[in-house]
Amino acid sequence: MTDGKKRLVLLNSGGPDALLAGSILSENYSVHSLFVDYDQHSAARERLCAQLCAEYLDASHSELTLDVYRAHASAIGMISGKGRSSSLNPISEYVPFRNTLLLANAVALAESLQASAVGIGSIAGPWVTPDNRPEYFEALRELVNAGTLKTTSIDVETPLQELSKTRVIDKCLDRELPLQFTWSCHNSNTTPCQSCGNCDMRSTAFRELQRSDPLMGDWPNGTAANGAAAAAYGAGKGS
Repeated sequence: MTDGKKRLVLLNSGGPDALLAGSILSENYSVHSLFVDYDQHSAARERLCAQLCAEYLDASHSELTLDVYRAHASAIGMISGKGRSSSLNPISEYVPFRNTLLLANAVALAESLQASAVGIGSIAGPWVTPDNRPEYFEALRELVNAGTLKTTSIDVETPLQELSKTRVIDKCLDRELPLQFTWSCHNSNTTPCQSCGNCDMRSTAFRELQRSDPLMGDWPNGTAANGAAAAAYGAGKGS
């Protein structure tokens, strides 16, 4: 435990879902942030935003690289050099067994750290991928229980499972979370493409809330604001 709190390993992609999940879970856990580079198009920007979000959450942070998709996946839209993700073709945003690979690594780290849980910012449907569904997480909890030491108890926390993207953004705004530190686009490290499913859901959420998005609502100022935040973070770290 840290400061009387149990430890939790949070999968941190640098997006609004991960930031909100981390904010909620940090109320009861001491959070360790884990970013995974699986050769996704936007890995560089996600990595930076994950660092910014971890810093904001006052969470320890580590990073991991998975090479399985780089070596073998020849037609996955979200993987670097393998085409583009599109909201018009949702299957292009499916990465085979991704959440299981990411969560397996999070669980391994959690057991090593003697943490009590792992957390992920998966939200309510409709789901493009099967490994975001409630029944998947129920099965995963059983697997984690069966696959770890009998003296180990690791829960799988999914605090956003009943929230739509609009509700996620609304709660981020209510908590005054720094959405300028987050990234959603599957296709770009620089300017949101506005054509992938994540860009579509994010822009729709802000439109429904009648609020402006620091990344997608006011180009180029929003993108510049994120860049300035990143530069400030880097300067503060002496890099």
